[in-house]
Amino acid sequence: MLYLVSNCYDWIGYHLVTTLLENGCHVEGIGDTSSQKQEHLSMFFARNDLFTEVSKPKTKEYDVAYLIGDDDLETDAKAKRTVRLNDSKKSRNHNQDTLNIKLPLLFGEWMPMNEEGIYDGDEFISFDSTNFQTNAIHVEDFMKSLLQWTKSTNIATELEVFSEKNKDRKEIKLENSIFLRDNIPMDESLEKVKSHYKQFRKFY
Repeated sequence: MLYLVSNCYDWIGYHLVTTLLENGCHVEGIGDTSSQKQEHLSMFFARNDLFTEVSKPKTKEYDVAYLIGDDDLETDAKAKRTVRLNDSKKSRNHNQDTLNIKLPLLFGEWMPMNEEGIYDGDEFISFDSTNFQTNAIHVEDFMKSLLQWTKSTNIATELEVFSEKNKDRKEIKLENSIFLRDNIPMDESLEKVKSHYKQFRKFY
């Protein structure tokens, strides 16, 4: 199968491409390497025969096109299914072949962070805050589930993902919501991320 990933050198794009490659998938990635971190992340894929960097979608049809953030490639990318990942509550495409997923608060290696917390856009969220402890999901847990949702033919076209800690919130619309539990305790995942940050801080 052939996959397209936009913003493949964004930290979320990096984890998505890594997950696809680990599952033996062929991936074409579109990405910006203008920053030191993006250039560093690009090196992880450069020697993998399953990965090809492209400047724009090719004319051939992809099995799945993953569009991360505000990319607007639907008119260029021919795909059997398009999956849009962003943090906006407003969907960008109502086509039945497009799966729109509102990203939860993700954390993982290469995310914008310091020793005390993460940056979610312009907002700083400390690791010991209620927001982080209640809403954060490790990016690897999210990616494993994402591949399952992509393959599913019996799933809503609009999804909002939450940590399982939010399953009792009455204001959440259950028909469009998915709750993920931690495969590994959050504290263990967080220590792994902090250790990675200390080792590769100059690339963050």
